[in-house]
Amino acid sequence: MNHFVIVGRMVEKPELRLTSSNIKFATASVKVKRNFKNADNVYDYDVFQVTLWRGIAEDVIDVCEPGALVGVRGRVQTSFYTSEENKTYTNYEFVAEKVSFLDHEEK
Repeated sequence: MNHFVIVGRMVEKPELRLTSSNIKFATASVKVKRNFKNADNVYDYDVFQVTLWRGIAEDVIDVCEPGALVGVRGRVQTSFYTSEENKTYTNYEFVAEKVSFLDHEEK
């Protein structure tokens, strides 16, 4: 099963972009607080870059502002590339399949 769920705050408003075949997408930065305090008795955060496609990208851009609380469910996609020095690298991409707006108020 390939599945991730995070709940956190939007770092900035994503920017809508287009692929070469005119498919809409965006990348969102979501800041997630860790469940434990560090040595200084403070909670650290992790920032996840989440890829948003088509309608999900449009909805997030229309609704979310920096600091908005969101829940993101999706899958992790891997890709591999080889450098000029012939070293292979793995890239992990978090792809959103659903975004819930957790502190959004209806107007």
